[in-house]
Amino acid sequence: MTLTQEALHFFTGVAFDLMPDIGYTDLEELSQLAIYNERDHHYAAAREALQKVQWAKISAVQAISVEQEIIAQYKPGVLSLHLLGQVQHAKALFELVAHAKSALDSLSVCLNDVHGLGIQGGDRDLKWPRFRSKVSHADNVLGKILSRLKPWLDKSNKTCKSISALRDYWIHIGAPSIPQIYPPTGLGALPVPIAIPSSFIEIEHKDYDKLFWDSRSFAEYHIANLEAFFNATIKSCIAVERKPGNGQPITHSTTKTSFFPLLATETFKVDKLALSH
Repeated sequence: MTLTQEALHFFTGVAFDLMPDIGYTDLEELSQLAIYNERDHHYAAAREALQKVQWAKISAVQAISVEQEIIAQYKPGVLSLHLLGQVQHAKALFELVAHAKSALDSLSVCLNDVHGLGIQGGDRDLKWPRFRSKVSHADNVLGKILSRLKPWLDKSNKTCKSISALRDYWIHIGAPSIPQIYPPTGLGALPVPIAIPSSFIEIEHKDYDKLFWDSRSFAEYHIANLEAFFNATIKSCIAVERKPGNGQPITHSTTKTSFFPLLATETFKVDKLALSH
């Protein structure tokens, strides 16, 4: 099987230029090792996770862009309400959190299968200390990263810095409640409440920095953690696939290649390939 076919098999639906921090060469190695070992069926969840990482990244970019547009329109003495912008910003942050946690859930399934942990159903979730402990025991390098990311993964951390707690609250109980502050400050124009749940009652000016987090830092924090854990998971899987010492040579491409599904409805001749934006 050629490198292009392997990339298509593993990475369909992902635009790699959006995710420069994802270890592309590691993905190439894992795909070729897994196919060589006839274990590629273990990585369906990892492929889904990669697509969800992309979706989370796009949502983060959208949220930051909306806020930047609102800040750019600020004029002293003019109270300009951006109702649609607030909705778009909150929706983008909601999708960021939902896709990021969904990616982690897919990675949990992958790690459970690849390392043979034997955990079933909803217990395969990184928000649970027991599952994190099982993963750490199987791979001590990944365990160190899980230890560092504990505040982010632990659902008992009732702040917006916990992807697990925030996702559970926004999905099952509430939704992003993000005020537009006027005039914009160092927190931007659409800061994210730190507490879960949040309340704007009797908030004094001096409390802003204690109660809110600027949305750019919020987005970058979650995306950085997600990408770091995704990369660590892929390296953990490579270590498993390398154990047989099969000596499989790895072919690396000179440029990152993205593939998306294409279904031809009729036979036709292609004279030129055009990529739209």
